[in-house]
Amino acid sequence: MSRSAAADPGKAEPVGYLSLKHHNTERENRKSSVRMRYRFYTADVFTDRIFGGNPLAVFPEARGLRVPQMRDAARELNLSETVF
Repeated sequence: MSRSAAADPGKAEPVGYLSLKHHNTERENRKSSVRMRYRFYTADVFTDRIFGGNPLAVFPEARGLRVPQMRDAARELNLSETVF
């Protein structure tokens, strides 16, 4: 359940957007990279109280992210779990 929509999880609003460098191909020149914004939500799991339990981040539309970008996103959010 998103912290922002505890009363109605069907109407969850994104917690924020994370901007990550995005490269279309492995051979693409690093100077031509584009920054893409990825929407994410947070959820409190293993609890019945808001801000209790174990917080995690969820990126519902992470298609195209590579492992290094996922690591950067997880490191930036600094939560115990991040799901892509």
